[in-house]
Amino acid sequence: MALPIPRFTFVVHKTREIGLLKGLGASGRQIMLLFLSQSVWWEWSGSRWALGLGLTALAWRNEFLHLMNRVSGHNLLPAAIYQIGELPSEILPRDLAIICGGSLVICVLAGLLPAWKAGRLDPVEALRHE
Repeated sequence: MALPIPRFTFVVHKTREIGLLKGLGASGRQIMLLFLSQSVWWEWSGSRWALGLGLTALAWRNEFLHLMNRVSGHNLLPAAIYQIGELPSEILPRDLAIICGGSLVICVLAGLLPAWKAGRLDPVEALRHE
């Protein structure tokens, strides 16, 4: 449940700007869509980075294992015990789609309540306290 906290913080920090937008005629729905689009943008950017770093780590997994073997001076994956010499892997596009799609759904759901609160903000109250 740690995901909504930064978004609530963002809504609190942008109270004056939200009040100004509403004072200039923006509807609550437009404000809500603005915050939801920000949530989707950051999720999309984060997913791209995470997917790229994950696939890179997967591609270099055995090189990293060999480096760790040399650095530690021990065989971290002895073939006599595990019957394998290297770390196997299989990339399934369906799994990647489920993971990335699931993270998108979670981020959108985490952004709904803060976006809804921002859309319901009273412009007079928002500007009064600034």
